[in-house]
Amino acid sequence: MIGQAHAIRLAVERTGGGMPSTGARALVQVRARVWYNPDLVSAYFMVPALIGMILQLMTSMLTATSIVRERERGRSSS
Repeated sequence: MIGQAHAIRLAVERTGGGMPSTGARALVQVRARVWYNPDLVSAYFMVPALIGMILQLMTSMLTATSIVRERERGRSSS
């Protein structure tokens, strides 16, 4: 919050204190810039995410099947 307020105050001071009138060119240009994945290749992030999801699903399924197997055999403590 403090940093944002300071940035807004600096922007107002540097741009002349007000919004540009209609038809005037803006003094500040806002552009989106991707630093972490500049080529926007989603495969680099989707494949490891899918591997993690599959491993998580498999561990929960194996745990569930082992619990069911123990209950079917009558070795359950509860």
